Amino acid sequence: MNWFKRHLNWTFVLVGTGINIILFGIFMPFLINVEGDSLFYSPIATIYGILYYVAPMILGGWVLKQKGRSLWQLLWWFTGFGGIAILVLENKSEEWIQGTEMFNKLHDDLVSDSEKQDIRAELIKRGVLKSKEAK
Repeated sequence: MNWFKRHLNWTFVLVGTGINIILFGIFMPFLINVEGDSLFYSPIATIYGILYYVAPMILGGWVLKQKGRSLWQLLWWFTGFGGIAILVLENKSEEWIQGTEMFNKLHDDLVSDSEKQDIRAELIKRGVLKSKEAK
């Protein structure tokens, strides 16, 4: 499991901010209209506006699918606090749930030491634990 899948909320914030900065940097020279006041009537401004909203929604859709959520949750985007709603949603992906259940078994007194070692090895293999945390 790579960093982006382990840290979905950070991925959403950092990549989303990067997308907006890149879009702003690419389109801003074209948006400045020195001759007139028709800033928002330019076709370049229309393309920028569409990309400004669509690119983060695509990223939000990817994050929702990684969290095991329905893409209908993207409708939160149109409420005004959509980005925050995506961050607050709990991760329900099967891999995440299995990892959480296995991690909880490490602290269960009813599980034998040999089972705990097997669980630690599986969590290290999945990338949930690092080898130094397993001890």
